[in-house]
Amino acid sequence: MVNEQDLIAAIRLHAPSHLPGQVSIDGLLSELGINDESLLTNTLKSLQDKGYLQFGYGNGKIKRISLNTSFPL
Repeated sequence: MVNEQDLIAAIRLHAPSHLPGQVSIDGLLSELGINDESLLTNTLKSLQDKGYLQFGYGNGKIKRISLNTSFPL
């Protein structure tokens, strides 16, 4: 599992300058140096529960992360 603060920092690097906006899951995996999306799942769900983001799915995997205006940039 990825630390929540590390994930937020990685998202910040890939986030658009204005929210709401989208972030690529592939960019986050690369930034964090991991190749298994499942390592992010619990942490992403925790951020979703806080209202920071939402997911877009494709083929049963997270393909897109939409950041809400409440995301801590």
